[in-house]
Amino acid sequence: MALEDRIRLPTLNLIHRRPRLLNMLERFIETGYRFITIYAPGGYGKSILLADFTQTTNLPVCWCSLQSADRDPTSFLTVLTYSITDRFHEIEADSLKKLVERGDTLDSVRRIAELLNGVGSHIIIIDDYHKAVSAGMTLALNQLLERLPKASTIIVAARGDMGLETGQIIDLLMTDRATGLSEEELRFTSEEIQLMMRKRFGRRIALDTATEIAQATDGNIAQVLLAGHMMKTEQAVGGLKQRLGNDRETIYQYLATEVFDKQSPKLQRFLLHTAVLPDMTVELCNELLDITNAQTYIEALVYNDLFITQIGGGFKYHDLFAEFLQTRLAQDKNLYFKISLKAARLLAAKSRFADAIPLYLAIQAWDETASLLESQGRNFYNTGRALTLNSWLDQTPVQELTRRPRLLLLRGQIQASDLGQLDQALKLLRKQKNNFSRKMI
Repeated sequence: MALEDRIRLPTLNLIHRRPRLLNMLERFIETGYRFITIYAPGGYGKSILLADFTQTTNLPVCWCSLQSADRDPTSFLTVLTYSITDRFHEIEADSLKKLVERGDTLDSVRRIAELLNGVGSHIIIIDDYHKAVSAGMTLALNQLLERLPKASTIIVAARGDMGLETGQIIDLLMTDRATGLSEEELRFTSEEIQLMMRKRFGRRIALDTATEIAQATDGNIAQVLLAGHMMKTEQAVGGLKQRLGNDRETIYQYLATEVFDKQSPKLQRFLLHTAVLPDMTVELCNELLDITNAQTYIEALVYNDLFITQIGGGFKYHDLFAEFLQTRLAQDKNLYFKISLKAARLLAAKSRFADAIPLYLAIQAWDETASLLESQGRNFYNTGRALTLNSWLDQTPVQELTRRPRLLLLRGQIQASDLGQLDQALKLLRKQKNNFSRKMI
C-alpha cells in the first residue's frame, strides 16, 4: 500500500454506527486521557469504529495505518511524519522528513513533539499496531508518550499482544492518563445486533433472537455478519455456534458454499488471484490478471458487499476473507506459486520492494528474494529499517546468503551495530573469510 494511502482517513463503509462506543471515546478525550488502546481479536470492528470516530470528533486526526515493515522506528516515524504534515500545513514537511530519514529516533521524536506543541488539540490514531510490534517500535512509542504535548492524544488499535508494558505507559496508567476499550466493550450487544440486522439485511428479528446471535458469535461483528447472510428467514439460531464458532475450517466452509461458490467463474478467478496482493488498485489487478476491466470487478465486489473496503486509492479484502481466498488458491500449489511470483515481480517493478519481498518469501522463491535483498538491502538499512531487513534475512536460507557476500556482510553489520550480537557477527565474518579463502585456492 502506498504511504500516502496509509495516512488517509479511511473511506467509511459503516456497518452500524455505535454511539455507545463513540461516546466512550469522546469522554476519554474530554477527561484528558493521553493514551487510549483498543484491543480485541480480529472481527470486532476496531478499524471501523475508529474510522467512524474520525467523522464524529471535532478534533483534527492524524491517521497512521501500520505494516510489518514499520517495526523499525524510522519507518514508523516516517509514516507519522507524513500524517502530521499532511494534516497540519503549518509544519514544514521536507526538513522534518530529512531529519527522520537520518535514523536518530530520539532527535526525531523531540522535533515531532516540538512541532505538535504549536498545533492545538489533536488525535493521533495508530491502526494495526500488532503488525509492527517490536522492541524498537515500543521504544519509539514510549518516547513519543513521554515528550508529546498535553494537547496530543494517541489511540492505538491492535489485536494480540501489543507489548506495551513500558515504564512510560505504566506511569500513565498509574496516574489515570491511560485507558482503553477491550473485547468486552467491543462486543455487539443484542440491541445493536437487532438494529444492524434491520439496516444491513432488511430483517426484523426479535430481541431474544438477537440475544442468541450475540451469545453464539460472542458479539464478533464478522461472525454476526456471517450469521446475517446465513439467516434466510427469521428463525432460531441455537445451532449457529456449531456452524460458525472460532473454527477456521467451519468458517471457510461457509465462505466457500455461501459466498465464493455463488459467484461467476470469472469473478471467482478475480477473487483468488487478487487475494495475494497486499492491496488492490485497478492498474495492479489489470496487470496481474492480464485484463482491462478490473474496475468492473471491483465495483461488483463493493456492490455485493463481498468483504472489501476502500483504503485511500486502493481496496483490501477483510483479513478473514483474504485468508480464506489465499487458502483456497493454495490448494493448487502451482497456480499459487505462479500468481504470487507474478504479483511479487509487478510490485518490485513498481518499486514496492517492501511488499514484494514477503511474497517471494511466502513461496520460497529464494533466488528472487536474495537478489532483491542484495540490490535493495543497503537502502533499507540506510533508511532505518534494520529490524525489518534482519527479519527477511533470517527467513532466507543460509546457502543463499553465502552465495552473496554483500548480504552476509549486511547481516553481520545489523547483528553488530543494531542488535548487539557481536559473537554472531564475528562468526559470519569468519565464515565469509573462509569462503573467500577457498575460492582463492
